[in-house]
Amino acid sequence: MGINPNYSSVWNTSCTPDFGNCGCDNCVGSLVDVRQRVGSFKERMQIMGWERDKAVWSVPQAFESEGLRYWNATPTGQQWLAFTFLSLTHGARGSVSFSYPTTTGNVTTIEGTAPGFSGVFDSVVLPYVFGEGISSGVNEAVDGKFDSYFINGVDVGIWWNSTVSSLENAPTLLARDSPVGSNATIGPNTALIILTNTLLDPSFVAFDVIGLGGLTNATEQVERVFSVNSRTNVSGLVPEGEGVGIYLVQL
Repeated sequence: MGINPNYSSVWNTSCTPDFGNCGCDNCVGSLVDVRQRVGSFKERMQIMGWERDKAVWSVPQAFESEGLRYWNATPTGQQWLAFTFLSLTHGARGSVSFSYPTTTGNVTTIEGTAPGFSGVFDSVVLPYVFGEGISSGVNEAVDGKFDSYFINGVDVGIWWNSTVSSLENAPTLLARDSPVGSNATIGPNTALIILTNTLLDPSFVAFDVIGLGGLTNATEQVERVFSVNSRTNVSGLVPEGEGVGIYLVQL
């Protein structure tokens, strides 16, 4: 966060793909860097035949800004979530932040945001992303189907579950560990959506362009699991700038 990808204020030199140090190699200085970087490492492992033996780990920025050095902004809790969501959607299977921040633990900081996401990750995200039916170990849901979209600056990953699996006991965990409404359940004929708006401005993604055109009552069928500055309406997903969200869909 907060880098100048074209000029180094530390070394007083320009930065190109071949020269210079601006704090992030070959970056454009936005959230798009995360999806491109993690995705490229995942593709390299697949090409080399390593996807069954090795995993991509993400290292979200979590340190405070260093004034006049490379980084002039401290990630908020929402931005840290955006790093994490993008990494997960594009193939990362582990994450360790660098380095632990020293900001206060109010709701807008990483310390204030991470605890709420932790329970949701264990009870909702893990069963879909790491559930039964995974054959290659990278981005496959419990029935082996994963779709990725990038629409209007919004990154959307959808893990589908159309089969009965070991998730039969998950609704109990869900009700206990996460702030999901009473209509949400994990089980057959459901889907998990992880959304990140990479733009600073509000955006919109219609349900019908991400394979959910068959929804008959989005108000009842799409349930918010966890979100920061992101909501839904009857026709689609409506994130604010850099908004993030996790939703369960009853198909």
